[in-house]
Amino acid sequence: MLITAGACVALLTACTATTANTESGPGSAEDAAICPVPSPAANISDLPSGFKVGDLGVVTTVRKQHDFTSMVISTRESIREAFGHVHKLADQAGFTVLSSQNDGIDAEIFVKTPHGQGFVGMSEGSCGQVIAIVELPEPPK
Repeated sequence: MLITAGACVALLTACTATTANTESGPGSAEDAAICPVPSPAANISDLPSGFKVGDLGVVTTVRKQHDFTSMVISTRESIREAFGHVHKLADQAGFTVLSSQNDGIDAEIFVKTPHGQGFVGMSEGSCGQVIAIVELPEPPK
């Protein structure tokens, strides 16, 4: 089962939450606290082979649930750049793009993999980054 739109919004909100900045000017201590450098996930060995998601940015979360691997990626690419990058990665992995849309502030790509259908959703984060949520089916056991 693919991640629902509501779950995507919840994940994106959690990954982009900010607090009010009382200091003015970029580079203040509050900016560093609000916009920390993304930390790589500890379990990147669980990434599916073939789809080189680490080439897109920093993989911050990897979770296996049911028959899917879910990943959250933070990238400094724009939505347009990340959208094109994901299309290229899908092609290199041998996936078929079933449908996609990009309206400039968020984008979705649905793919067919050898093991089923997957999804990549992208949205702008509050710190100028793009957050990508990737859901890919696991191979049968």
